[in-house]
Amino acid sequence: MDEDQHANSGPSNKSPNQVPQKQKKKPRGPTKKEAQCAQQPGSLDCGYYVMRFMYDIIMNHGNSQDLTKDFSRTLPYSPEEINEVKDFWADYFMNNVEFLA
Repeated sequence: MDEDQHANSGPSNKSPNQVPQKQKKKPRGPTKKEAQCAQQPGSLDCGYYVMRFMYDIIMNHGNSQDLTKDFSRTLPYSPEEINEVKDFWADYFMNNVEFLA
């Protein structure tokens, strides 16, 4: 028997009459879509930008069916928009946090 015949004469994992088994499909998780958001010009206001973005979602787009369509802004927030978030945060902090004296 030559080497080719010897290699093919052993037991085979496949039977000619064997029906291939279907591969199990992995469950699909949520699909990821990237939305645009206002881009901060510097590195110091990132927390305020995150808070402003969350505020915009809740106040302006709570019933949105397509956030990627609604959020296409890439321009920075105006100083007034950032100051509004700072005022909200400061008001909440002053009225809800007990100070240790």
